[in-house]
Amino acid sequence: MRQGKFAGLAGLLAMVAVAAHADVTLSLGQAGQGGTTVIQVHAGMARLSDTASSDYLVFDSTHPRLIHVDPDEGVYLEIDRQVLDHQARLLADVRSAMAARLREMRRELDALPPAEKRIVEQQMGDMLTLGESADTARPPSLTTRKQAHDKVAGIPCQRYEVYQGSEPVSRVCLAKAADAGVPGADYQTLKAMMDFLGDVYARMGRLAAATAGPGIMPAGVPEGVPVAIDDLREGRRYRLRAIARTPLQDSLFTGYRALRRADITVLTAPDS
Repeated sequence: MRQGKFAGLAGLLAMVAVAAHADVTLSLGQAGQGGTTVIQVHAGMARLSDTASSDYLVFDSTHPRLIHVDPDEGVYLEIDRQVLDHQARLLADVRSAMAARLREMRRELDALPPAEKRIVEQQMGDMLTLGESADTARPPSLTTRKQAHDKVAGIPCQRYEVYQGSEPVSRVCLAKAADAGVPGADYQTLKAMMDFLGDVYARMGRLAAATAGPGIMPAGVPEGVPVAIDDLREGRRYRLRAIARTPLQDSLFTGYRALRRADITVLTAPDS
């Protein structure tokens, strides 16, 4: 399974429940591009798709999990809390092993004659400095900084910048669910997906793109409906184009079950 073509914010996240769900579709256009990203919410599930990609992402809030679907390959993979814990441990083990190997290389390098040592250091470049942080168990945490108020498509929203450690990774403008016309139960599903994605990206950082798959949802943000998203890592900007409340078919959210389930541990295990 290939990585989602617009992954990375497939990295960017209680709530008040109501008695019934009313389906909602949010369409966000990418500035300067013809493609449209569609966020659909139906009966406790959310679906993210893009007109420029066949991949899509489903979130099931009833049994919290992400499903990355690749119709072209005929496969899908599921990420629940158990899988996420396993992947985080695997990533920590890889970092720890890398750090140990780099420390060993540093000791071997220090034993070389000065002239030979300088040559090797020039050849290896920044690789030797990786050992200082390679055994860190988790990537830097996601934090937000509140910015100014704004309006997008006539909807008032609050702007935030999202940081991973000291690196700015996204900007997002969040509207109140009532202002965006999103019913409480659908917003609950949307927020649950954003929280789950926030956990994925906080634990796995940039590697989350390989497992969380496609998506422009802003991870690590406060409550609100995203009406504008700037992916600073990928240099992409999304703006709300339309909100629809027409009924959605179950098959949009469950059709992946006819495909083959992939083993996520095989996809992300280090090379032997």
